[in-house]
Amino acid sequence: MATNGRRQVDEDDDDIIDVDDSTLQTNQANYAWEEEYKRSWDVLQEDEHGSLAGVVNSLQQAAKRKRQLRDTDPIQRGIIRHLFIIIDLSSAMQEKDLRPSRLSLTFTYLEAFIAEYFDQNPISQIGLIGTKDGLAEKLSELSGNPTEHIRALKTKRQEVGGEPSLQNALELARSSLVHVPAHGSREILVIMGSLTTTDPGNIHDTIAQLTQDNIRASVIALAAEVQVLKFLSTQTKGTFGVAMNEGHYRDLLFEVIPPTAITTSKASSNLVQMGFPSRSNEAAATLCACHGKLTLGGYICPRCNSKLCDIPTECDVCTLTLVSSPLLARSYHHLFPVENFIEVAWKDAAATTACFSCQKSFLSPHKVSPQLQATTDAGRYQCKVCEKTFCADCDLFIHDVLHNCPGCLSQPRRNTSGGPLNANSGPAGFKKNLNRATTSVLSKTGNMDRTTDHEFEEEERRFKSLEQKVEKLHKEANGYASAVRNMTGSQLKIASTIEQFYDEGAPMGIYGIKYKEAVAKLEQQAQDEVDAGYRTTVLEPIGRYSAYFPEVNEAVRRRNKKLMDYDAARSKVRKLVEKPSEDSTKLPRAEHEANTLREMYETMNAQLTSELPKIIDSRVAYLDPSFEAVVKSQLSFSQDAHNTLEGLRQFFPPESEGYELEEAAEGILAQMRELSICGLA
Repeated sequence: MATNGRRQVDEDDDDIIDVDDSTLQTNQANYAWEEEYKRSWDVLQEDEHGSLAGVVNSLQQAAKRKRQLRDTDPIQRGIIRHLFIIIDLSSAMQEKDLRPSRLSLTFTYLEAFIAEYFDQNPISQIGLIGTKDGLAEKLSELSGNPTEHIRALKTKRQEVGGEPSLQNALELARSSLVHVPAHGSREILVIMGSLTTTDPGNIHDTIAQLTQDNIRASVIALAAEVQVLKFLSTQTKGTFGVAMNEGHYRDLLFEVIPPTAITTSKASSNLVQMGFPSRSNEAAATLCACHGKLTLGGYICPRCNSKLCDIPTECDVCTLTLVSSPLLARSYHHLFPVENFIEVAWKDAAATTACFSCQKSFLSPHKVSPQLQATTDAGRYQCKVCEKTFCADCDLFIHDVLHNCPGCLSQPRRNTSGGPLNANSGPAGFKKNLNRATTSVLSKTGNMDRTTDHEFEEEERRFKSLEQKVEKLHKEANGYASAVRNMTGSQLKIASTIEQFYDEGAPMGIYGIKYKEAVAKLEQQAQDEVDAGYRTTVLEPIGRYSAYFPEVNEAVRRRNKKLMDYDAARSKVRKLVEKPSEDSTKLPRAEHEANTLREMYETMNAQLTSELPKIIDSRVAYLDPSFEAVVKSQLSFSQDAHNTLEGLRQFFPPESEGYELEEAAEGILAQMRELSICGLA
């Protein structure tokens, strides 16, 4: 007999091991490196043709959506970025756990990363640092030229050996980043394949210095989690990840591309002076200010007339940040990204048959079995604003490349005279929108005067509530019509099935036929009632009423823009009063502009404040007839159904008590139990 909580075992049985209960409980738990046992094959469900293509396609779409879904809140982000990528060039990068090898895959991914990074962050800069043999060297300086970085990667592709030095690499990156302008972010991305680092000093001192200099370090480990790498990313508010496979490695790398949100402590609302250089085409080569080399053509700094090779960059002579307007416009989408689309469920999938963007046909829900629908998605994704539906590929393209929803852009926008709204098109419109975006950010952070109108805000809140209720009513009214059609259709299916139970000579056979005819008549009556009377008296009036909401929202949007312009002008006047300008005409011009904008804003605000209550108060009088039509339609359908089914009463015996029916059914079951075939089990 085992004691102290031990199991009782047979002393002659050598196969049984005597262990403590606590040891048993410990062994039942998985180790950190063990995955939970999963029956992954249960996810695979064949369609009616025995194919797995539908499930495979759904899994591919889910993987795309997982990579694409991200935070789309319009918050302040740093669009001028300075990033150093530290690449481990030690002998550990020759391992082949990532095919074809860690080094080859890293260089291949980095080439794609650099191209995508500059496409999404065109006014940012990248630098490359390699570390091997206990040393660190710059592969390329900070610049906005992707060709230069890709050329450096191809040069160093085969040069590996020794151990890396993380501290030397971080110090080399810090020495360059500490001198970049404060309005740009300072970032380091470490790609580490080794589990060790050979450092000349205390690396924790370097990490503390990075934190003090506001340098954010993120780490991608290719082998395993290393404590010093995790500590580096945690202390500098960066990210840390361990690549599990090739696809996961790419996902971790490309997560660095979108700019991160700026914390409140680091957020500054100071304006950044930029220059827009002109392109110069020269017949003879001249010296550039950035490299000191003879080059043909370049960009001329508008402040000091120095020639530089590429933009975006900082002028080496006057330190002016040089960009172009297209590059600045492409960086704008990070501040106001397209919201993530919502996934359409199978039960709502029948409403759309093709992608709004590419016109690719969707899979019909009627051709997909319920079992397959339970394990796959419908492949439809809907914009929350315009409610247009897109396929997974277009969803990914819109959020990663286009950064604009085609459905929203296709919505007609009209001015007060009925013509197209073109006031914000062209360079002037872009400049105005950019100024408004800046004003919006400053207003939210409390760094600009803000006008508050509680009366209008209350009326706007009431209007938004009305809009939501009407949209909900319209959706539920459509749902009622669909439910009636589904109910009568199900009745007809039941009748068709019941008819098959009876032979023509059976006593109840003729009644089954009569029931099917009655239900078919009822279904036709329901279709006529829903498609004609109900649609005309209920659905269409509600739809016409809600059709005015976009126009009201457009008027509110224009009012808010004028308010934003007025607040910006008011802040400008206040600053000129507090700190007078040497130009004595600036203050009068600013005051005149502010007064003009105030008059425009107050006119639009007064109009909306007085007319929004009228729209809200009209809801009851307008919807009364529709409410009456709903009741009459339901009453008419119920009466028709009652009269049609009441005509079948003559074919059935008089009503019996419930217990009599139960006794009759029990008698038949008793006869079945007496059969020999029912007793074989």
